[in-house]
Amino acid sequence: MKKDLQAILQALGRKAVLLPIREGSKATMVKGWPEKTFEDTQTSSYQNLLEGASAIAVSLGAPSGGLCSIDFDCEEAMRVFLRVNPFLEDTLRTKGRRGANLWVTIYDEKIPPMTHLKDALGEPVGEWRSDRSYTIIAGKHPNGMSYETVVAAPPLEIPFEEIKWPDGWGNLPTLPQEKPKLRIVAKVERPITTKPKAPIQNDFADLKEVYRIHDAWEDLGLPGEPSESCRSPFRDDLNPSFSVFDAGRKWKDYGTDEHGDVFDFVQKATGFDVLGSLLWIQGKQNQRFNFFNNDNTDEHAS
Repeated sequence: MKKDLQAILQALGRKAVLLPIREGSKATMVKGWPEKTFEDTQTSSYQNLLEGASAIAVSLGAPSGGLCSIDFDCEEAMRVFLRVNPFLEDTLRTKGRRGANLWVTIYDEKIPPMTHLKDALGEPVGEWRSDRSYTIIAGKHPNGMSYETVVAAPPLEIPFEEIKWPDGWGNLPTLPQEKPKLRIVAKVERPITTKPKAPIQNDFADLKEVYRIHDAWEDLGLPGEPSESCRSPFRDDLNPSFSVFDAGRKWKDYGTDEHGDVFDFVQKATGFDVLGSLLWIQGKQNQRFNFFNNDNTDEHAS
């Protein structure tokens, strides 16, 4: 699809929130993008950002009226999915370097959050993308090729329950659960809930050790190579002023004084919030773990 803003909105059939993508990456140029509304994108300054961007993405879920995408890592996974959802052959389909994205509009009041899909063998096959995630629809891919439209049709408007998932697939998207109602114990004034707290802090500590900035740099498809003295992947950097150090655990941009660990790096590159970056890193680390622990990698190579 050409990087024509009006053509993109027309193809999507709604007032979607468009995001400018930084050249040579898949990262948006907009801070706080999950909170942007369609009206925010209509200012002249924002339109100039979109016009000058190398690619255009769509903020998914509620900001774009329930627009969601199913991102497949390969054609085979998409074909398996379409066999149980033949009606989705007729919805908008786009693609970048590999796989494809099927676009749908979910008109339910609630939409399942983003999740990393897995096949019957536990291998990653793609993502369900909705609130607080985005999909690139037009412009130039980081490797130089153009994003293209495979099926030029409006995104089908459907209830989420109409989507079927292939037998054996796991980590499927589910609708948000109602928060447990608070119950009052006799003679105690404060409400209590039996919902346990998740050990998220442990996930951060463990992932920082096994998934380093070098890994994130590669998985994000950022330009250049990380080192103790390299060019920033986030801006034009004629004189190398970026550093990845402490065995890939930390980074610093001496040109902007920004710094942090691998979670800060992913948030900077993607625009995800803290939880979004945690889920993204978990998904990428699981892919790496499955790849290096597969005794017959040639059998699954594409």
